[in-house]
Amino acid sequence: MILAKAFGFNTTPANIEARTIGFKKLSLQEARALLEGGFVSAVGHAETARIASALLGLPVAPNRATVTLGPGEGLVLPQYRAPGSPRG
Repeated sequence: MILAKAFGFNTTPANIEARTIGFKKLSLQEARALLEGGFVSAVGHAETARIASALLGLPVAPNRATVTLGPGEGLVLPQYRAPGSPRG
């Protein structure tokens, strides 16, 4: 399992001709359960890793890694929306 901030087509192996990719919205509890068995962090920014760690209740190390998904491998993409600036 991989924890990353973003997904791009370069995440898929270059030597494949076709691939179907699915996305599923997960609760924090579901994401935590997927990651508790171990994961590779590909969260590049320290502050993003800190927020992900606080939300998931798991240690997330900042790691500027380029990852390529293998067959059957999963990717968890946390989406955090910070509170907006006050209007004024």
